[in-house]
Amino acid sequence: MKQANENKEKSRQSGKTPALKYLVFALYFAMLLLAMEMLVRFYWNEPPSNTLVGGNHPIYHHWPSYMPDELVGRMDMRRKKHALEKAPEIRRIVFLGDSYTFGLGVSENETIASFLQKQLDSRCGRGKFEVLNYGMVSYSPIIEEMIYRDIVSRLSPDLIILQLDPFDPQEDHLYTELATFDSNGTALAVNGIPPEHKCLERLALFRFFRFAARVIRYGGNHIRPDLRMNLRSDFFYNPQKYHNWLDFSFSILSRLNRRVKADGAEMLLITYPNPLFLKNREGYEQAIKFISNDFIQVRHETELPDMIMQRCRENGIECLNLWPDFRREEKQASPDRGNELIFNQTDGHYTVWTNKWVAGLVFDALRQKTDMIPVILPNPQLAP
Repeated sequence: MKQANENKEKSRQSGKTPALKYLVFALYFAMLLLAMEMLVRFYWNEPPSNTLVGGNHPIYHHWPSYMPDELVGRMDMRRKKHALEKAPEIRRIVFLGDSYTFGLGVSENETIASFLQKQLDSRCGRGKFEVLNYGMVSYSPIIEEMIYRDIVSRLSPDLIILQLDPFDPQEDHLYTELATFDSNGTALAVNGIPPEHKCLERLALFRFFRFAARVIRYGGNHIRPDLRMNLRSDFFYNPQKYHNWLDFSFSILSRLNRRVKADGAEMLLITYPNPLFLKNREGYEQAIKFISNDFIQVRHETELPDMIMQRCRENGIECLNLWPDFRREEKQASPDRGNELIFNQTDGHYTVWTNKWVAGLVFDALRQKTDMIPVILPNPQLAP
């Protein structure tokens, strides 16, 4: 009897042992996960989900920190204050574009818009024209259309000058990942603020393992290949993909052109090259690597300006092609000067000299195109 009771007790204890072991193991595992969560949360510098400029705005993706709400529509992107209502005697010209338009690396008095303002004042008389700069770093047509819709259209502009960067179509492609659209395909917003994490995404450890899986999947990079900004030369190797991106950008530009004309204004699109397309790229290694990792393999000659001009004609968009002017300027550059006056060798943006030169080209083009804007630019006369 005693032996039977002992066997029964041992059986009961052995039944408890596996359950207790599992409970202890689960506790240790939970503590390990908690420790790993703390380590990852405090020591892992989580990279952004894309390689666009950091976003801080739920509609325009990113927005200058120096632009308070009360000055929106009363100060341009280079801090030039202006009235919301346009004076009757003023002809208002508004620039849209990216960092080349904004004038990255130069002062607010050394941008294309500023130099054009000075030319108009000098040649046509002060107080007749107002030139505003609503270009911003890494903006592209998908955001520029919203800037016009929400801000610039209220300024009653007479002329919109939109500068199209050769790689704006890829940025439009990137921004669509963050955009919401209406039923007509028009972007309502491009959200630059990361959405709040939900459920498992609240765990840094979960996001870390997802990041590691993407690095393995995408060959050492956590960002999907077609979303990487350093693959801007992709259209050289995948021309059909770039054609599709360009078509998407021009669907935006065509819609914007119709909207501008419906508002009683005109739009002029400007296309221009960047350092990637220089024939002599010596000294531009740092700037061009910022644009593309494959800069050595990129051909100097490209069909890109022809592709852009063709789409301008198909969509009824007036376009100023500055590629021949840049080619001519590069060819005529003296050996001792080289190309450093055309582009900044550090980041590849326009220098002060180039901004002034381009402003002169724009002025000459506007003066000659009286059939397009007969009221905006009559034959200029020297100011008294």
